[in-house]
Amino acid sequence: MFRAKLISMGTAEPDNVVYTKDLAEAMHVDPKWAERTTGIHSRRQAKIDGVNEEGVQLAKQSLDQALQRAGLKITDLDQIICASAVPSQAIPATAPLLQAAYGEEAAGIPAFDINATCLSFVTAFDLMNRMIEMGQYKRVAIVSTDLPSLSLNYDEPKNALLFGDGSAAAILEASEEHPDAIHVNKMATYGLGAHDTEIRGGGSAIPPKTYPDRPKTDFMFHMDGEATFRLAMRKVPAFVDELLQQADLKMQDLDMVIPHQASGLAMKIMKKHLDIPDDKFYNIIEDHGNMVSASIPTALALAIERGDVKRGDKVLLIGTAAGLSMQGLVFEY
Repeated sequence: MFRAKLISMGTAEPDNVVYTKDLAEAMHVDPKWAERTTGIHSRRQAKIDGVNEEGVQLAKQSLDQALQRAGLKITDLDQIICASAVPSQAIPATAPLLQAAYGEEAAGIPAFDINATCLSFVTAFDLMNRMIEMGQYKRVAIVSTDLPSLSLNYDEPKNALLFGDGSAAAILEASEEHPDAIHVNKMATYGLGAHDTEIRGGGSAIPPKTYPDRPKTDFMFHMDGEATFRLAMRKVPAFVDELLQQADLKMQDLDMVIPHQASGLAMKIMKKHLDIPDDKFYNIIEDHGNMVSASIPTALALAIERGDVKRGDKVLLIGTAAGLSMQGLVFEY
């Protein structure tokens, strides 16, 4: 029976480094307070200069790196998945745009998007693993790219101070020798928190053509961080207990926990509530910020690159997302 093996990863970020102290001063808030509450010193952000193509460019850069590390070409892929919170444009999906960036060489490779906001990569990882197990695909690329800086409302500094832009790509390959790649995957959604984190405009509820007549904030990111965090903390501990029970594992059996890099404070509280040791809790938020869907795969890619996650390690990918959704996936690298 085939199993999905994670064979390589790649990352990419904009060249533009933005420091929390500079953002804080621009928003007229105390820089020391901003760094203390967010846990972020710096992050990369796309430069806003009209029409922005950096999302697809970053996606290609991260996938190029993953392909190079695996010794593969784009034509070696059976499937291209873009797993992001915000697409490059409404139609088509981002994956065909990424495929088009490779020119005629990539023509014909199936390409589509999966969107579970911040958890998009984890959801795509689970679904593509299942497709590989079924024999549908032999080699799949998952690319998560988000540019949240382009949708921020600077009148909401608690939110606007959190985000960084970037992309991460992973290549999964069918293997008959690899052990069970995924031990367990569990997802839960609590729709009562659906409007706590949102961009209201741009879809069919508030169509783009209404932009001149609507407040600009309808087309910007909004989050009630306190409400989101309260709901998450009520649900996450029991959720993780059930997840580990299903996998017949205890927290001490895990070699690494890679959380969504939501905020420094949120991760600190999560680590304490779940009793995760410091050396098993991967935190990259200080110089990356919250990269939305790219947060978890970027942290995973860096953990592998730095040798903090090794072959045979049991890794928990976990986080919350707009919805409110939470998801955890335990896999053996």
